[in-house]
Amino acid sequence: MLAVVTLLAAFLAQVTAQANPFPTVTTNVPVKNRVATNRLVDEFGREVYFHGANVVTKSTPWLPNVDGPWDPKDSFVAKDMRMMQRLGLNGIRLGTMWPGVEPQRGRYNHTYLRKLTHLVTAASQYGIYSLLDMHQDVMSEKFCGEGVPLWAAVANTTNFPFPLSFTPYNVSAEGVPTFDDCHSRSWTGYYFTEAAGQGFQNWYTNVDGLRDAWVKFWGQVAKYATTLGSSVIGFELINEPWAGDAVQHLEDLIPGVTDKKYLQPMYDLAAAEIRKYDTAHTIAFEPVTWDDFGCGFEHVPGGSSWQNLSVLSYHFYLPPDFAIDWQFPARKNDMARLGSAGILSEFGIAKCPGCGNTEPNRVMDACDDYQQSWLFWEFKPFPGNKTGWSYSVWNPDGSFNADVAAMVARTYAQYVAGRSLITKFNTTTKEYKLVYTVDAAVSSNTSQIFFSEEFHYPKGFNVTTSPAGVQWTQMATNVIQLQHDSGLPSGTNVTFVIVPTSS
Repeated sequence: MLAVVTLLAAFLAQVTAQANPFPTVTTNVPVKNRVATNRLVDEFGREVYFHGANVVTKSTPWLPNVDGPWDPKDSFVAKDMRMMQRLGLNGIRLGTMWPGVEPQRGRYNHTYLRKLTHLVTAASQYGIYSLLDMHQDVMSEKFCGEGVPLWAAVANTTNFPFPLSFTPYNVSAEGVPTFDDCHSRSWTGYYFTEAAGQGFQNWYTNVDGLRDAWVKFWGQVAKYATTLGSSVIGFELINEPWAGDAVQHLEDLIPGVTDKKYLQPMYDLAAAEIRKYDTAHTIAFEPVTWDDFGCGFEHVPGGSSWQNLSVLSYHFYLPPDFAIDWQFPARKNDMARLGSAGILSEFGIAKCPGCGNTEPNRVMDACDDYQQSWLFWEFKPFPGNKTGWSYSVWNPDGSFNADVAAMVARTYAQYVAGRSLITKFNTTTKEYKLVYTVDAAVSSNTSQIFFSEEFHYPKGFNVTTSPAGVQWTQMATNVIQLQHDSGLPSGTNVTFVIVPTSS
């Protein structure tokens, strides 16, 4: 009888955990930044960490397929969300595309915005938070990229892609080159075309009110996000911003110059608009991608009074970045100087054309060392991807890619009831070690650890904790709840170690 009761209790615990993917979050309060530590925290003051993927659709309809059947290339439906939950991936960087929101100037597509919010809500049921990302690469379809609506890409396109070529590409009536022409050379080179430079410069300097229109776009998104509670990490203002007309203004390519000259004023305006409607979610702000020794921002978007809701977003690729050992210390210094939290919102998960040899395990190890969340590129190729098949947990034929799955299904603490000192997963031994300091500012004594029994502990696992008064419970498949005695004094170090059994 006792055995039956024990099995029934374990079953009910697992069902409850699967139905409630935020098992230790009891209210709908979004994450925020604790300025003193530059870490994201929840309403209890616990540190919150995200492991996840980019979900970005770079062409019409500007969202993944959420209504049709599952597909290995373009869907983001229940099967995809279950897979993310299985791998411990609790975050997505969701393409929130300006052309989708405002396809015609001043006319907002509320159907798109409703689908976006429905996707965020659906993902939250699987424990997946969303970072809403205004994604751009080379600004516009007119310049063989994406990001702003066609009406907002104001430039001379008749000679595109001059000076890369003296022979203009054939373009449609809307000024969009053919697919074949665009793919005849690497997309990154289009940043140096005269047309793209003019387009960015006009956007940044508010020619024809283009910057104002972008600000209003973010206001529209913020209106919808106010209903989404803790399922939203925040708003990422621009993906990989470029240096304006860098050909005409070479000085803007100097690290830090564009951040201060163009982006900081833009970000302040967008923050002011967002805060008219939403004062709960974070604003993620990104410097240019080549600020390897420190960004040029002097304050977070909206000023220092918004530090508690600010996140520095950054990427790692080789190139333009030089080395892991340079990037992470520079970003740590930026966060400390600005008083923001941070997130690695993009890096290549595997070697692939255009992705950069980022040595993904080393990048994720560095995130462990610096207590940083990460979101890899990309969960699936999705429409508009410029590099062909992005490495995914599925192969192009729909079969399961166990190598990628095992790589991303790392053991980590999703919530830490204190200030973490060590969060380290050893990719060889599969040992995971968490050390945190009990902090009186944290009102919860409960941490949560994801560990993949399937990929890293198939024969079982052993857990050790210290000091006395620290207990752990397996709440569900792959989920451990760790509790320290509420009487432990502030400053006490708590240690948790999990290792696979050898047989």
